[in-house]
Amino acid sequence: MTDGSYELPSTPNNVIEGTTESWSVVLHTDQFLHKLPANAQISVFYNESSNFQPAAGRVDHFARPLDPPSGETQDYGFVVSAFDGKVNLKVNWYETAAKNASFNLVNYWFVGFVEAHALKIAKHYEGYLNGDPAWSSALQRQHVDQVLGNLPPQEFWDAWGMDPVNGWQTRWNAGGNVPVGLATTADTVSKGQEYELVVTPTDNWRIMLNVAKQSAQNSNLAGSVREWIDARNAHWASGAGDIRMWWGGGVQSINTLWNSRTYSNYLLALQKEGTNIPEMRPWRLNLITNYNFKEGILRGVNAGGSLRWQDKVGIGYPVYTDSDGQDRFRIDDPYWGPSESNVDLWLGYSRKILSDRFQWRIQLNIRNAFRDDDLIPITVQGHDGSPGAFRIPPPTAWTVTNTLEF
Repeated sequence: MTDGSYELPSTPNNVIEGTTESWSVVLHTDQFLHKLPANAQISVFYNESSNFQPAAGRVDHFARPLDPPSGETQDYGFVVSAFDGKVNLKVNWYETAAKNASFNLVNYWFVGFVEAHALKIAKHYEGYLNGDPAWSSALQRQHVDQVLGNLPPQEFWDAWGMDPVNGWQTRWNAGGNVPVGLATTADTVSKGQEYELVVTPTDNWRIMLNVAKQSAQNSNLAGSVREWIDARNAHWASGAGDIRMWWGGGVQSINTLWNSRTYSNYLLALQKEGTNIPEMRPWRLNLITNYNFKEGILRGVNAGGSLRWQDKVGIGYPVYTDSDGQDRFRIDDPYWGPSESNVDLWLGYSRKILSDRFQWRIQLNIRNAFRDDDLIPITVQGHDGSPGAFRIPPPTAWTVTNTLEF
């Protein structure tokens, strides 16, 4: 537009900067260890790296830019090659520390809208509109004064696009909306081991086995919003939270809504801090084999298959009521979803064509060959552990590929 309506500002409103570094050391022991059994060769290695993700656009509840996600990784291990390269084993240990990763705090958006709710209700009660007949006006006045006496600063209202002066008169959300890019953060430490074995029994046959064990622990969950939620929870737990919802003559309090929508999810996040993440499968295994026929009537044919296995996975937590009457989750005893196994098969043929100028290859692939029709639970109903939702197992897929190489 010639009037400048669509011109980008000359100064960016968010700048993300960071440095990515990595280095590694490898020691080949064959330089000083000679004539090992099975003609083995051993190498050891160590790596360190650090990086960041330029995740511009994430903001906190005051619309302030969040620091970018960053991470540091250390890994070390060894590689053994024996029998003239026909047997190769790699073992690797690693640890990764991630900071400021995005964290999904359920109903985080209500952190802003609860303020608009309470403001509108308090203003209506202040004007003696739609009051609850069961309450005395003195009690209403006390709740109204507590709400209006501890409103968020103007910076908060601006971040949510809300007008605390006039917006409450026409709209329940004070004319605002969720800040674009609203997010909160968490830190994670992941540890694991990886084992990879590659065996070539003959020139035609190759077998690969990969086994991995992993675990992860969260810390500083919802770190960017903790101070605010703790402060506002103390506010809503006072008389301010006892103010009743005005629409439809309802008697539900703001504090009840706050607890059910946001604070209960926040408490669940805090309970998870420092514990292993059950949503991460502890063990994984992949086994792959392929055989190529190089002579005889089957020359050019290859056949193979793979097994993919995944360990059980956490899908929810039992619920109990503590001595204060508060519902809590048993984080140390999650409900587990089943382990999963899938098999893939393939059969191919390859030969030279057109005066040996092209290499032609055709292959039939069957993914999830032995599919199980049983639904897979993905969540539970907390009080009894019965499945709350399911997913359909992956279907069996047949594909044919044709390739020409020249």
